[in-house]
Amino acid sequence: MTKIATSVAPAEKIEAPMCVNIVRLQDYLLPPDEVVLFDWLLVKQCYVFHHKSFYYSQRRVEKETRIGRRRFETIVQKFKEQGWLWSEVVPSGTRRSAVRRYLVFYDAIARILPKLVRYDTGTYTLYKNYLAKMLQMSKAVGEKFTDRLPGDLDMEVIALKDSFQAIYESRVAMHNEAVASGQMSGNMKVSDQLPFRESFQSYLRKLIEKYPTDTIEHAFLVYCDRVLSEQLRPESFMGYFLHYNAVTDEFPIFNTCLDAYVTTYSYGKPNNS
Repeated sequence: MTKIATSVAPAEKIEAPMCVNIVRLQDYLLPPDEVVLFDWLLVKQCYVFHHKSFYYSQRRVEKETRIGRRRFETIVQKFKEQGWLWSEVVPSGTRRSAVRRYLVFYDAIARILPKLVRYDTGTYTLYKNYLAKMLQMSKAVGEKFTDRLPGDLDMEVIALKDSFQAIYESRVAMHNEAVASGQMSGNMKVSDQLPFRESFQSYLRKLIEKYPTDTIEHAFLVYCDRVLSEQLRPESFMGYFLHYNAVTDEFPIFNTCLDAYVTTYSYGKPNNS
């Protein structure tokens, strides 16, 4: 009797050409296209531009991320409001495509990480450790927020003080309207001129060097609301907001208010107009 071979050749190993880890994608609290842009921004700044701000044309971004312009603008605005991304369109001369400048703030991502990645996942732990290392490396590089001239920074300090005053007056008016209509308990407030002592100037400069102006304004808006509602009762209105911890190189009250803006105001709960 002839013996028939019954052995089966080993199955061919096939590698799927997918670059997105679908299992890990479930750990994010962001839609897939926002995850793509989030990772893209981190990779570019960390590994391509070595922790420095970078320029990229809109056309190249669309080609690499496959995110259309309108959706891209929406996502960028959301990331900016969350306080961890600074971006602006720069003059492009005769270029056919708009050029943007980007800067990612690792410390800001770390503060709002529970809003981006599920807290109880391994991905959260990996990101927490990763961001701590990236922040340390970026400090070694010594990247500033922007390449401002001293005179430009002085003008921005003046403009920011004017903006603070306008925000404060607006929030006082809204507070008084809410009290008068019975929507809020409390006392009517008087819209005073904000005190800007000379000692505050250096802290304003440092804030502007670290964060975009609109991010600072968002945090200040929350701060005004909390003082007006007496959740905070500072002895020095501006001094408390600008409190600086030299050991950690952070503004703790500013950070707390910015976190509140990201988690509450950004999604339209309180009136942030």
